[in-house]
Amino acid sequence: MYQVDFNRPNSVLGSEYHYPTNYIRTTKYTLASFLPLNLFGQFRRMSNLYFLLAAVFSVAGDSTISPVSQIAPLIFVLAVTAVKDGLEDYQRYRADLTANLQPCFVVRDDARVQVRTMDLQAGDLVMLKKGEKVPADLLLLSTSFEDGNCFIETSELDGETSLKRRNALPETMTNVTVGLISALNGRIQCEAPNENLLKFEGRLLLDSNGSERVLPLNMSQLLLRGSYLRNTDFAFGVVVYAGVDSKIFKNLKQSGLKYSSMEKLLNKIVLCAFIFNMIILFVSVFFEVPTTKLLDQSVWYMPAATAIPTYGFQHYFASFMTYFILFSYTIPVSLFVVIEAVRVLQRQFMMWDDAMKCPRGRPMRVNNSNLNEDLGCVNYVFSDKTGTLTRNEMVLTQLCTGDRIHDTRRMRSATASSELQRDPHLKRLLRCILLCNNVMPVEVPVAQPTTGYDASSVPAPAPSASASKLPHIPPLFSKSGHVAKPVGSPPPGLAIADPTAAPDAAKVAYELDYESQSPDEIALLRGIRAHCILKQRKKSTVVVDEHSAEKEIVVLDMLEFTSDRKRMSVIVREPDDGIWVYTKGADNILFPRLESIAHQQGAAAAADTVSVAQVSKHLHAFSEDGLRTLVFAYKHLTDTQYAEFKRRYDDAARSLVNREERMEAAMDAVERDLTLLGCSAIEDRLQDRVPETIDFLLKCGIKVWMLTGDRQETAINIAHSCKLVRHDAQILRFTTQGTAEVLGQLQGHLNTIDNAPSSQFFALAVTGEALSVLFESAPGEFLRIAQRCTSVICCRVTPLQKALVVRLIKTELKVLTLSIGDGANDVSMIQEADIGVGIEGVEGAQAVRAADYAFVEFKSLARLLAVHGRYSLVRLVNLVLYSFYKNISFISTQFFYGPYNAWSGQALYNGSFLPNWNVLFTSLPPLLYAFTEKDSPESSLLRNPKLYQTTRDGGALWNWRIAFGWLGATAWHLIVSGIGNYLIFSDGAALNVNGTVPDLDTFQWFNAVTMLAIVTLRIMLMSKYWTWITIVGIALSFALYVLLMGGLEVLTIIDTTVGGARKNDDIPIGFTLQLNGIPAYWFTLFLSPIAAVLPDFIAAYLLTQESPTDVDVLREAAVVERRARRKGGARSESSLTGPVGAQARSGGDIVASVKQPESEFAAAARGSQDHQHPVRTLTRRAGPTATETDTHDASRRHSTASGSTPVLDRNGNPIAAQHDPPRPREAFHEHPLPGGTYEGSREADVS
Repeated sequence: MYQVDFNRPNSVLGSEYHYPTNYIRTTKYTLASFLPLNLFGQFRRMSNLYFLLAAVFSVAGDSTISPVSQIAPLIFVLAVTAVKDGLEDYQRYRADLTANLQPCFVVRDDARVQVRTMDLQAGDLVMLKKGEKVPADLLLLSTSFEDGNCFIETSELDGETSLKRRNALPETMTNVTVGLISALNGRIQCEAPNENLLKFEGRLLLDSNGSERVLPLNMSQLLLRGSYLRNTDFAFGVVVYAGVDSKIFKNLKQSGLKYSSMEKLLNKIVLCAFIFNMIILFVSVFFEVPTTKLLDQSVWYMPAATAIPTYGFQHYFASFMTYFILFSYTIPVSLFVVIEAVRVLQRQFMMWDDAMKCPRGRPMRVNNSNLNEDLGCVNYVFSDKTGTLTRNEMVLTQLCTGDRIHDTRRMRSATASSELQRDPHLKRLLRCILLCNNVMPVEVPVAQPTTGYDASSVPAPAPSASASKLPHIPPLFSKSGHVAKPVGSPPPGLAIADPTAAPDAAKVAYELDYESQSPDEIALLRGIRAHCILKQRKKSTVVVDEHSAEKEIVVLDMLEFTSDRKRMSVIVREPDDGIWVYTKGADNILFPRLESIAHQQGAAAAADTVSVAQVSKHLHAFSEDGLRTLVFAYKHLTDTQYAEFKRRYDDAARSLVNREERMEAAMDAVERDLTLLGCSAIEDRLQDRVPETIDFLLKCGIKVWMLTGDRQETAINIAHSCKLVRHDAQILRFTTQGTAEVLGQLQGHLNTIDNAPSSQFFALAVTGEALSVLFESAPGEFLRIAQRCTSVICCRVTPLQKALVVRLIKTELKVLTLSIGDGANDVSMIQEADIGVGIEGVEGAQAVRAADYAFVEFKSLARLLAVHGRYSLVRLVNLVLYSFYKNISFISTQFFYGPYNAWSGQALYNGSFLPNWNVLFTSLPPLLYAFTEKDSPESSLLRNPKLYQTTRDGGALWNWRIAFGWLGATAWHLIVSGIGNYLIFSDGAALNVNGTVPDLDTFQWFNAVTMLAIVTLRIMLMSKYWTWITIVGIALSFALYVLLMGGLEVLTIIDTTVGGARKNDDIPIGFTLQLNGIPAYWFTLFLSPIAAVLPDFIAAYLLTQESPTDVDVLREAAVVERRARRKGGARSESSLTGPVGAQARSGGDIVASVKQPESEFAAAARGSQDHQHPVRTLTRRAGPTATETDTHDASRRHSTASGSTPVLDRNGNPIAAQHDPPRPREAFHEHPLPGGTYEGSREADVS
């Protein structure tokens, strides 16, 4: 138990509980701990430990490489990471400082005193004013409203900008002055500080005339730190939790950081590089000893006195350190910095992408750029429905009372009153809708309302995050009317006019707005506004207008909705009509609670009773239409029954042991034996281009699962509408709840899929109850069925079940998963998935904050995966492979130099060149490549979703063939470099222009420029997309090489002037001019790289011509398109939107099974009819055929058909099917066009 005293000067609880101050610190480091903690974190990476060991050896051992050359790159990498971490932490420090120094007011000694927020402690009395931020978790005592209400905004806690109501206790709400508050004293007993933002249990022991009154406390009396006081002039509260004990601080725990699957590949390559390093290291040490012995015995100019008498452990260890230092460059020290830089740049490109922005220009958010490349490897997508696939714009369309269905549009007409007279249950149903909600009515000004405006003829707008506006109703809601004082804040951009500001301010009209956390409640009230209007809500009463008659109804208790209860009830005392319970909730929750179900289902049901069978039938019909449904019920309570419920409920509320269980038991008892009123149907429209986007994802080879809390029929209908379920798919359903029944259905479904042909498509629909049984009893069999199905729909699932479904697929199938959702109930599955995507909708920002990526519209997911994800994957994989290639090539020359330096450990490269190899000379080209490369145009990626699957599954980026290809290229480049330099230097020719023989400096820089040119030419061959940035980066690499040589000569001058001699890594003065004057230098610079990379070029050419990949074909087609457009538009751009096929091969790595046209390179080689334009254009035959017309009509009749590849425009937006009907595949044809070029049409889905 946690206790806090207030206004008790002699309290000793402070020493017992050691209350923290309100000071908060979210930084990871302090000035004293930054360096040790940051270095500790960085040296947890094995590569940094490896380089640290090499640096230690360079200082302790006898190496030919300067310690500075070994230590400098490591310090550079550590410094860059430390600066990045330090800047991020400094931003957190600034935010903490602002929050801690914020002024606030407390009540002390009958006076209001201003203090800093950081100085607050538990038990302090705080006074808040309108618009101020709550500085700590406060227990609300009183407010400026007579009924003790206040309104807060919790956008910083849960992202919801809708206002929430909090209530002071009746025993404290009258203390509204500083003097009265100072007279209050008591003790708060509550739960210990915890992170649950939705729960608070406790009791207040209030001193009253020498005795203590025990008052129950709950979440309605708690103001959380970080919320804002709105629409309330002032409020008094006492600090319960301060500083690190506050709930928002408890929620600052960082969730487990997600790491890319690329880390696994990188670790494998690092391990292979380390093994290679150890092999050449021990080989060098093995040859060093016998070679040294041989030299000591056979070389005449080495005196016997210098010979090593014994070769013990010390000698071997010294040799080991020497070679460890030399070969430490096998692993690129700057690779990890480059990868982080590339991810940051890719993140910026995502945010700058106009196609990823919402219509209002809001860019996407990237919260975790570590997963960029994983976006190109997604196997499963788990999607919420409401607000993710749909707009979350709720519109009440129909009400059902037994066998009668009432269209809400018809109810607005003049005949509505006759409907009420014909259906006696409708009036009671409307009252249930009117009272059973948490909606807050507010007034906002409207400028120049139009007289006679028919609000009912206009579709209801979407409820915004702050308010859901109702159309203006002039007679009822003018300023001079009888509506209560506004209790809500106006939406952004609207300000309440001041009556004293201008003479005509009184002419401003007001209209009614509704605010609620639930868009369903707003839709219900908006739908019945023609007959019933909720006008004002107080703490214990509501003012309603029913059929133009105003009533004030007393609210006795509100039994709130929770995800576990799945229902909500309100207990009211109606004027002259006693006490009533009104309940709404899901049908599977309320139907078991109805009175005399068997009697109501009978054929002889009473005339005054709504039939459960009729309502169930209409619920099924509504669900099949994709509508959201709610069931409404009620019952009458006597005063005795209510008194018994109130006693049990209050006893449970005051309890500190098993409070929730006891309160639930009390609520469950009063919500039994209900009488059915009817049901409602609410429409939630699909978002823009959702069907095309889902079809695109399915064509990418991604399995899409829908996880929703809606009814099974509703979910299945929505799945058909959004093309998640094929029109020809057989749906396997789990509908029962019992274990035996579910397992029986499971066995039946297994038999079905085992006996079905491979061409049969299946979809799976499973309820939350059945899912619980399957998880416990047969997870493997369930997984087997799910894998056979093209799509899976999980309905009536809880947030925890969503996370468990994702975990099951991720852990059992070892695949990469992505979850996408928009609400707080989606946070668990977003965090559980490998990649989490949030939709910025109207349900708050919890999902967005928990997600790795976030945007406004679901359709952006296609471009995120197919373009940004695939580009990031291709670029980063090639970056990693190239980085190790260049370093292994670079250091292997040092190994092969061993026989020529008697395995003495003499460096082949200058000591200043070695550390700058990764940092300066070879860092820019791969860095620029990794954020500018496009192996295929964006338009091709969006038109050919199969390319995503082949890139992910076909081993197009990483397999043993590719690995051995890189190793073969490395070996050949070493041979060319080694033989070239050996031929030049082996005969001791006088290469220098002054007739002298070259020395070691010349040999070192010859090798250096040769390797630099070879690896640079190799990345030039890799690049498929050239920009001016790429060219500048390559030129700058060589410019830095020249500048380094000039800088070393300057250092030589300084060293000889100051120290009297040049240092080990200095070069002679004038060496740069001398080196550039050697003809063999330039001959080697140009010939060796060409000879080294020429086989790579030939191999790439032959593979492109004889066994082209999808990417090769699409890239060539894009070149043809560009050339055609440059020539004056031989074919229009619109005619080039069809998918381009690739030649069918045994590996199945194809875009479409079509005949492969001859490439333009082959045409150029053999000559064409027009040698000036040896290119081929791809065009579509004009005019639709009869078959095409039939296909078009059929596609309009069957909107769920998914037989054609969805087409996306250049911004990544899927083109709607009705505007772009699928056409039949066409065979490949050729016929000449004017100018001698050819027209070819491929067998593909042409759009």
